[in-house]
Amino acid sequence: MEILRSVEHPNVTSVFGTSTPPAGLSGKIRRFAFKYSELSYRRWLPLVLADRVGMLEGIIDDVKRGIIPNIYKERGWSAEWKYNRTNVIRNVASGVFLAEATFTILTALNHKSSKR
Repeated sequence: MEILRSVEHPNVTSVFGTSTPPAGLSGKIRRFAFKYSELSYRRWLPLVLADRVGMLEGIIDDVKRGIIPNIYKERGWSAEWKYNRTNVIRNVASGVFLAEATFTILTALNHKSSKR
């Protein structure tokens, strides 16, 4: 099993491990991150990105196996709605605004390129 080690520590720490070895795109991102020092953003930002990519890879794997994930429950949105509705409404409004802005920009760019 592949074990990613810090460049600052020649030996594996006494407490280490993961349930699965690095694989897929998230594994490649993790391998890239472990080339840099623990004091560098080049290490920590890719590791955060690898976590998000790993989550998406897990959802894709579930769908491939015929399991439809209940993202609403798994992300804790029902509890968030119950205890923090203002934040949920703000996040949904922000997401709708960003999606609409992205759609508008892409449509405008496509319209400009088709005129040429």
